[in-house]
Amino acid sequence: MLGEFLKQFSARDSLAFSGALEHAYSEVVSGLRRQIPSLDDQPYSLDDDSTASVAAQFYRLFPSHCLKCLDALARSESRTWHGTRTTAVLGWPTITLVDVGCGSGAGTAAVLELLQWHQQFVLRTGRPLRRVMVQAIGLDPSEAMLGLYEGLVGRYSDLLTDLKIDVTAQMLTEPFPEGIWQTTRMFQPENRHQVLMIMSNIVRVLTQSYDMGRTPWFERILRAVGGGPVASPQFGEAEASALRRLVEGWHLDRLGLLCIATAGKEEVSGTRWHVCLQNMDKAIQEGMTPHRVERTGVKEIRTRFENPRDCWWRACKGIPSYPLEYHFDFLEVVHDSYDKDVQWGSATSHGNLELAWARARRHALHEDMADEVEIMLFDRSADGKLDRLRKELLLQNWPALNAEHMLLYGAPKKRGTTRPRAVARLEDQIASAAAVQSFADNPAARRPASYSYRLSGEGDEFLYQYWLHLWKAFLTDSQKRAESRTVLRSDVRGFYEHIQQDLLMDAVRGLLGDGTRLDGLAGALLLRDCGPPHRSGRGLPQGHVASGFWADLYLAKADAAFSTLPGVTFARYADDMVFVVDGSESQTATVESELRKGLAGLRLEPSEDKTYPQSGGQYVSETTLDQLLRELDEDRFRTLVKQVYRVSGDYRRIYSVDPWGFVGHYSALLRLLPLFMSEPWLRRKIEQYAGWRDRLSGRRLRFPPFPGSHEGDDAWLGTFMSLNAEWNEQLTVLRGDLITLCIESIRELASHGQADSGATKALRRLRFAAYRLCAIGLDTAAEPLCEQIVDRPCSVPVHTLSHALADCGRADLLREVLDNSESEFVRACALRALAQVRPSPPDWAIARMWAAVTDTSSGTLHRLKASEGLLFADYWEEADISEWMRLVQETSDPYLLKNLVLIGARAFGDSVRECLARLCKACDHPVVLDAVEYALTSSGRRLMSEYEPDVLRRYYSTDYPVVESDTKEVESP
Repeated sequence: MLGEFLKQFSARDSLAFSGALEHAYSEVVSGLRRQIPSLDDQPYSLDDDSTASVAAQFYRLFPSHCLKCLDALARSESRTWHGTRTTAVLGWPTITLVDVGCGSGAGTAAVLELLQWHQQFVLRTGRPLRRVMVQAIGLDPSEAMLGLYEGLVGRYSDLLTDLKIDVTAQMLTEPFPEGIWQTTRMFQPENRHQVLMIMSNIVRVLTQSYDMGRTPWFERILRAVGGGPVASPQFGEAEASALRRLVEGWHLDRLGLLCIATAGKEEVSGTRWHVCLQNMDKAIQEGMTPHRVERTGVKEIRTRFENPRDCWWRACKGIPSYPLEYHFDFLEVVHDSYDKDVQWGSATSHGNLELAWARARRHALHEDMADEVEIMLFDRSADGKLDRLRKELLLQNWPALNAEHMLLYGAPKKRGTTRPRAVARLEDQIASAAAVQSFADNPAARRPASYSYRLSGEGDEFLYQYWLHLWKAFLTDSQKRAESRTVLRSDVRGFYEHIQQDLLMDAVRGLLGDGTRLDGLAGALLLRDCGPPHRSGRGLPQGHVASGFWADLYLAKADAAFSTLPGVTFARYADDMVFVVDGSESQTATVESELRKGLAGLRLEPSEDKTYPQSGGQYVSETTLDQLLRELDEDRFRTLVKQVYRVSGDYRRIYSVDPWGFVGHYSALLRLLPLFMSEPWLRRKIEQYAGWRDRLSGRRLRFPPFPGSHEGDDAWLGTFMSLNAEWNEQLTVLRGDLITLCIESIRELASHGQADSGATKALRRLRFAAYRLCAIGLDTAAEPLCEQIVDRPCSVPVHTLSHALADCGRADLLREVLDNSESEFVRACALRALAQVRPSPPDWAIARMWAAVTDTSSGTLHRLKASEGLLFADYWEEADISEWMRLVQETSDPYLLKNLVLIGARAFGDSVRECLARLCKACDHPVVLDAVEYALTSSGRRLMSEYEPDVLRRYYSTDYPVVESDTKEVESP
């Protein structure tokens, strides 16, 4: 959108004041006329700072100075945008501007004018406005000039509030470059990443220095105080010194300097002004060491300007427009420390953030609880939203990460307790993943004793290496070492809840270079309120994409001590710790003592009921993977399911023409078999098996011609079944065996105590069978699994099973869950799944979701998932617009409010546009504005029916597990 605006702006035949700026200019001129009746004939001189002379300058010169600056600024923005997709003004939520030799505010007015044109362009395209905060500092030795600056900028600013442009104007009666020292003392920038300095006309600023060829007296004094040489300073050194003082005094990352020169000549020396400008800029470049300076110079710009109605040229000379030639230079000073901060540059690069987004969304969507609407909204124009996030990171505006809006809930745990879990916001997770990714090549981030949360080096959708492979390696290696030795096993009591945040920050700083800005981001991500039951200064949010890495890094502080214990081999997966001890029982007691001491140093303690010694043989017996599950999974389940991904050449040709259209129809055909998998997952697997080696390897199915419409689906099914009778028989037998295993495991689990080893085995088998039945059809296992969801939700994958019940059309069982479960988490899962009951949700399910949304006494999680369900169901006959408006007015949570916005747009269409417009004025939260923008520009499209962005294809893995549920990490396989 920014590129389109710049394209339209640059296509103008001429430039003129906007109505608002013309009105503000006319008001100031009217005031000057009352003060100086002879204003039309009043002479002026650049060396005369009297009120009358300054008024005449404003009357005659301000329009051309302002329009030249506006034109130069737009050209500079367009060049940098199309070259590097960066800007100095447009697209930034906060702007700090220093207007030097302010010309009564010509530079400031030009910046505000460009922002106004942009905001009006946004409105014309049907999008909501984003607030822009402008801090303008006028620097001029003339009090009269600053008086006009205050009047012009103040009047103009008042006219911009409806466009969400908020201006704070500050002034300093000092010349350039001497006044920069005072500027850094009196003011602090709102935007420390970059400040824009504008010299809208270099004549006033440079005449004295250039003609006399000497540095101003102020620079001489500073040199003398500093013990430096005083005699014969070179032209431009004072300017360079002032800019360096601004960059360093304000601790800026970047300083942009836009200087504009007319096409005329300097009166005394006869040097053309653009040459004067070049000479100054070259001197500045040479004097800015160690900071890097980049210069862009454009000369002989010819354009046409329209005079405002009340300026001297139009009112007195009758000249409505005129051609003009001018030159401009843009210097960008990059602070040496920013240039050398490789970690910060790597973490905040667009490529790193895009990879972090791909990983954060995959993690979030495969958590048991996610804000799917938030993710899908981000998917729409993800590139622009990543650019917005990058700007907030560069500004170090940590509240923009939305960590405070983390949604907490209790996930079912053993013995009727709950585990604190969180739905972390997408910006928070993207920034966290981006920070973690910057440690990927850091040797200090490697933890040899730990097998968990090892960073992936593949650049795909997974931040970590596949958890199941790591877990199996952990078991295999620890079993090899155990053999005939003694094993001490332990884990940490309430691990995530008790992590000491300041100690964790110490561990993170060990990975950071000195002075890196990444330290500030890490602090914002880690030193946070994790909500109850976490105490202040403790905890990490469970369910967050980066928490596993941070937690593992925290425990790694004790790994070194544990790994160097004499006669002990130590290994760890997360907080599951194994000590293999060579020696007697007393030595095992010594190891346990060291364990307690090491954890105490981290303000942790071991779980008493999970800390115990056992023989190596017993350890191996308990941790050896279940052979039955291995056979069911590797020899049967994977072999059968993988074949549907190896589609025929004809199918692949159809896929290549319309990937999402093919995947949507193909997934519907697979449901007839029945095989259940999401369309995004099916596309990933088809892509994974796209190579000729994968297409030719393994068993093959025989595919009938692909039906041209869904009317041919039944015929396709009959032909497919006859062509692949053996495959279908094997799938049927496998389904029956998994159902038997599932029911037997439920019975076995009921007959054992919760801590019994037999119960552990039964629990693993139950989860294994449940996950796979969700992919190939629950059949007669649906009822007993539903009972488990209600009675023992910690024993089964509630979220996955709820959606499997919907796939099977079992709305009746989901209703039982809603009616009988005491867990808000479980009810929320069931409520959301109701929206996808096949072939369509029953009327009572829609009514149930509406009731949950409108019940303001319900928990936020319940209402969020109910409103999400309504959007997925897309059935609006029961919608009531007055009730909807009440909810919008009463809802303060922005993430629930965004769902209501989308509901209103789908249910009531144009009837709510006025309400949404009022909401835009009252609310500035980005996720609400994103929802409004989609509602206003989607032309009636369903958010939930839109496919994920194709850009994600570049992050597809070459080795996805066979079904989507296998991406979920469970306690053990």
